[in-house]
Amino acid sequence: MTLMTIVTASPTLGAQFTIIANVTVILSLIVYLLAGMSLLRLRNAIAAPGRRNAATVTALAAIVCAGGLIASASLTDMAWSVTAPLVATALYFALRRR
Repeated sequence: MTLMTIVTASPTLGAQFTIIANVTVILSLIVYLLAGMSLLRLRNAIAAPGRRNAATVTALAAIVCAGGLIASASLTDMAWSVTAPLVATALYFALRRR
């Protein structure tokens, strides 16, 4: 987080806070998107047909809403949001070899 604060340095504190807040929201929405996809994948394990249908509707609603909110973000915010998972993935593979 300290690195993110340094990298997003802006002329005003408000602009810097806005960037960090937007990136945090987009990353949280990505988690909701993945949870909806996971629910779609796991819905066949639900025995009751009514609950399976409810899980499908809930999963699709989560995917559509989270995807729509992510799509409404600016390209700059999306670019900043992509860097965190990329850095985390690179660190994972680099440290996994130890």
